[in-house]
Amino acid sequence: MNEEKNTFVKLFRKITQWEWYTDVNTFKLFIHCLISANRLPGNWRGTTINPGEFITSMESLSEATGLSIQEIRTSLKKLKSTNEIETINKQSTNNQQQTRI
Repeated sequence: MNEEKNTFVKLFRKITQWEWYTDVNTFKLFIHCLISANRLPGNWRGTTINPGEFITSMESLSEATGLSIQEIRTSLKKLKSTNEIETINKQSTNNQQQTRI
């Protein structure tokens, strides 16, 4: 098995007290972002991707989570409003964005 795929994310039980815990869509998207984030530094099309960052798009998030584009947009807005995630670099030509969690 690929070493990168053979890793895990530790969640503390205290996450049940997090403000987005009961918001199913936002929680699902946040967990997806956690497991999608780079563990090691890397590069993608000339862009450095640091640990805790990943490249994504609304379409790929929707496909991976089963949420609609509108649900993704709403959940991202919530997570950004509380500084859980941030968009670092948005490339409008291919709808990709670099996201930090």
